[in-house]
Amino acid sequence: NAGGQGPNQGCSLGFRDDTFGAAWNEEQGGVYATLWDDTGIRIWVFKRDCIPPDLKCNKPEPLTWGMPQAFFRFGDDCTADHFSELRIVINLTFCGDFAGPFWAWLLGGCLAKDLFCGSHVREEPRAFEEAYWAVKHVQIYQPASVPSSTPPT
Repeated sequence: NAGGQGPNQGCSLGFRDDTFGAAWNEEQGGVYATLWDDTGIRIWVFKRDCIPPDLKCNKPEPLTWGMPQAFFRFGDDCTADHFSELRIVINLTFCGDFAGPFWAWLLGGCLAKDLFCGSHVREEPRAFEEAYWAVKHVQIYQPASVPSSTPPT
């Protein structure tokens, strides 16, 4: 957890609205790229018409991509050895925190739909017809060694 936050919380990110959802779909998607090295984890988002040429030819050079949308720097509070044996998970968590605590569902303004999120998902499948991932491919690169660097500012 980041300092001053409760359990199961991390740093929030402020991605632009056109990097997900309807706006992302209207632009035919794009590329999410992640660099995980000894300094931290960086994430870039490229709309389809802005994908770097090095990515298009499968020779990624992340240090040329400019400032990432997110950078989780490793340090005393979050050491690199905390991240190991990770898996890529792509899922639709319909209820998220709403799956259990009634108060979260109530405070989320969802009570008008159903008494509980789980029953709403179970009894209203048509509400989720447009909820899906369309993934063309997932590419993973693992260089023999990734040089440590300072991200652009």
